[in-house]
Formats: sequence, structure tokens, C-alpha cells
Amino acid sequence: MKKTTKITAAILSIFMLFLSSCAKKPDTKPTKTEKTDMSGSESVTVQEMQGREQEYADSIKNLKLDNMTVNDQLAVEVPEEMKTGELLIPDGYQDKYKELFPYYDKDYDEKNVFMDEMSYPIAYQYKNPDSGLLMIAGSTGFFTYDTMKYDDVYHEFSPKLEKVYNYYQAINCEDKYKLLNTDKEMSVAEAAQKAQDFADDFVEVSNYPNEFKVSRVSVYKTDSGYYFDIDYTHSLWGTRILEYYSTYNDFQHLYNENLIISNSTASIYEGDIDVFIAQFGVEKYKFDEDSGNVPDPVYATQYLSDTLAEHMGLKLQRVSLEYALFRTGNIEEKQEGKQTDREIADWAVYCSYDTVKAVPCYVFYFDDTPYKEKFAVLWLEDMTVDYVDNSR
Repeated sequence: MKKTTKITAAILSIFMLFLSSCAKKPDTKPTKTEKTDMSGSESVTVQEMQGREQEYADSIKNLKLDNMTVNDQLAVEVPEEMKTGELLIPDGYQDKYKELFPYYDKDYDEKNVFMDEMSYPIAYQYKNPDSGLLMIAGSTGFFTYDTMKYDDVYHEFSPKLEKVYNYYQAINCEDKYKLLNTDKEMSVAEAAQKAQDFADDFVEVSNYPNEFKVSRVSVYKTDSGYYFDIDYTHSLWGTRILEYYSTYNDFQHLYNENLIISNSTASIYEGDIDVFIAQFGVEKYKFDEDSGNVPDPVYATQYLSDTLAEHMGLKLQRVSLEYALFRTGNIEEKQEGKQTDREIADWAVYCSYDTVKAVPCYVFYFDDTPYKEKFAVLWLEDMTVDYVDNSR
């Protein structure tokens, strides 16, 4: 079996995703509330919240919160639509290589394509022997585009994190950085837009089952210049899907063992997208009901502050109404003489044909620093709270 000789960011990202579900548990349990009724809350539909984001942000800034301060540029995000039901991890996405590989390589030659059936997800891989371009299309919706200009940027340049911008800070930020091994400069806003355009184009070309939204832009400094790492959240109907994981298994929610974190990434080294990784897709499966009423962001913030009373000094940056994904089962039918994907990869966090429940939640972001994130999740099913501090 032919194998690539270089360890790519794609391979590493898969391991990080799978291993995140096996993270070390802390000695002390995180804050969690008991089920609480919402009497007295401002309960509204998502549609009724549309267009009121700034109003909610202003109201939150006027709350008397003993344990947290609120950023003057607080961002409140309300989705276009929020429904209840189940999603499905796709199968057969590896066949999209027929459209994707030629699209991204003008010198494409199919003789450089081979199928890797020894790993999971099952994937077609492609490597241009002249340019070094690597692409992988996997059955679950996994996709990698890697120019391989910098095979191992972490060991080659020993980068240091310079600054982190969440999406709302990035989109209008004109801070410029000189890129790796070039005199070219790029602003944070340009990097965010370039990453968004690449993802939008990818969705259109591949008919991807969900969308991507830039969520964070991280700037790294090296002796040879700067580069950008961009994180995406996956989204459905404009609703973001929870993307940050807990290093210490702080999620004590009922379905913790089945929680799936959905995030994808891109990197800009010299001015164009040099790396793009889509982790997996989710298809709409049984989504036909509106989520109904939810507490508005102002009530949710006050509720959160009261619940996290012992956590002092929190700095609220943004509030977002999102989905969290929980695996509920697998619908693949057993065929004689053939293993199911779940049997092939019983260790995997997700497999093709996995059914996934989308659970509405408010996510409160305090710190977006990579690997040191601080955030809280208010689960709307039972009004319990999980607080995550990855910096400890």
C-alpha cells in the first residue's frame, strides 16, 4: 500500500479530534445547575430575535453582573433559523474527489490518485509529484487541501502566538502582518475574508451538506514573518455548531460521552490559502420542527452569571445561540460478508451513517486563545450550565 511519507496537518488534526474525547478529567467538578423552570424569563422565538442583536448587546452591558465584565464591543449572534431533529454523518463523500481534485489542481493527473482503505475514514488521496499539492477526500465528508509549502511549520519555524481575533474583531480589523518569506503584507480582515471565500467556494463545488463560518483568526510570529491560522464553525441554516472542546472533560452534560465537536481550519502562509481541512459533514436527516421558544440572550446571560457565581473575573466577549451535536446511533444496514463502518472503526468519534442529535444551547465566550479557551454552555433542554477553562 502506498503511503505518504510526510506527516501532514490533516493527519494531526484527525488525531486531535479523536483524542479530545479521551481527555484527562480534572480533580474538581465543574459548575452544573439542576433543572430550572424559566418562569419570569423573556421567552421568544428565534424569528422574534432577528434584528435585535445590538439591542440585546446593549441590554447585557447594562446588567449588574457581580462576577463578570462585558466587552464594550460585545457581539451577540442570533441564527437565521433553529430547528429540532436529527442529522446524519454522510457516506460516499470520497467520490467527490472526481470534482474536487481537478478543480484545485490545474495540472491534475488521475494516475496520482489512490484509495487508502487501511485507515478511517476511507479516502482517496492525491499528490502532485511536481508541486507537492496534497488532497484527501474521505467518506464522512473529510477533506484536506495542503500545498505542502511548509511541511511542518511548527518544527520548522517554532512559531509563537502573536494575537487572536474572534470573527467580529477580525472582519473589520486593518492590522497588517508581513507574511512568511515574502514582502507581502495582509490585514486580519483580508485573511478572514479570504478564508471565508475559500470555504464558500468549497461548499459550492462539492455540494457539501453544511456551511462554514470563520470563527477565529490566530496570528503566529516566526523569525521569517507571520502567518494566519483560521478556525471555522460548521453551520446549518446559519446556526453555528459548537466548535471548542474541553481539554479536561468539563462537559458533565447527560450526553457527554457522545458529544461531537465540529471544527475545521485553514492556514495562510504566503498570501493564499495553503491549508484547508474540513473535518466531517452533517446532512439534514429528520429536521422538520421549529425549536420553539428560547430564553432571550439577556435573560440567558443573567442566568449564567448567577449560576457561575463562584467564578470571578470573567470577561464576556460574545454570546451565540448554537447547536451542539450528540451521536445517538447508527442506521447502516449490515450486509452479508461486509463490515459496517462502525465495526471497522468502533474507536472513532463519528462514522458514516451515525445519527446525530442537534441540541440548542447558548455559548458564552470569555477567551478565544487557542488551547486556552474559556467558555460556558447553557443547555436549553434542561437549563444546566457547563463552564470550560482550558487554560488551567
